[in-house]
Amino acid sequence: MLVKPTITIMLIASLVSAAMLTLIPWNELLSQFTPLRLAFIGVVSVFMPIPIALDVMFAAELHQQGVAGGYVMLFLMTLGTYSIIPAIYMWREISKRLSVLLFVFFVAVGCLTALLF
Repeated sequence: MLVKPTITIMLIASLVSAAMLTLIPWNELLSQFTPLRLAFIGVVSVFMPIPIALDVMFAAELHQQGVAGGYVMLFLMTLGTYSIIPAIYMWREISKRLSVLLFVFFVAVGCLTALLF
């Protein structure tokens, strides 16, 4: 009963994430560290369903490429913490307000941490 909708949501979320990774001009976004870019990237990175170990590997790769430390910390704090998949389940089953608040919370934590670095 839970497998069919979960697999469907995971496939759709993975396709949307792959499209975002392909279509968003990451080189341009990560070239300058500004609060507006930071907020946009925070929303995108919280949205994406990333397995836990890949967030650390992705951040390490960005660090090796010389990306600003704030962006590296942003990805470390937001990737794999709360993605669209738990947001959808929480929206449907528990509380729409809580789903949105958690999404905003993780974006805010990522952005604040990024500003510290």
